[in-house]
Amino acid sequence: MVIGETAEVGTDVTLYHGVTLGGNRLERGKRHPTVGDRVAIGAGAKVLGPITIGHDSRIGANAVVIRPVPPDSVVIGVPGQVISAKELFGIGPLLRYIVATSDASRRDGPASSLRRVFGSSLPGKIRVRM
Repeated sequence: MVIGETAEVGTDVTLYHGVTLGGNRLERGKRHPTVGDRVAIGAGAKVLGPITIGHDSRIGANAVVIRPVPPDSVVIGVPGQVISAKELFGIGPLLRYIVATSDASRRDGPASSLRRVFGSSLPGKIRVRM
């Protein structure tokens, strides 16, 4: 684990092995990240530069984070990209749950449940076959 001299780490933060909170500049002043409260940073992740990681965020293993992260976010990849919970878990498990728990007597039961969960990010016409 590497933690730079100007890094700031909040309370209840989990840093797994191989994490780097490093700088990407040589000049004096703030050059390392600030990590908010209740953040988890996965093994091998690199958080570089004078950026802020928002409270309650999660950074995936081996991600390289070089941009600020908003609170309550999930970041994965190289370079690190913020993704939503919808993208992280995919639609498959959620669809199975909605179909299993929806009212089969309603003509558009599962599809209307999907629209309620995902909002306008789904196409207007959804076909669900059971």
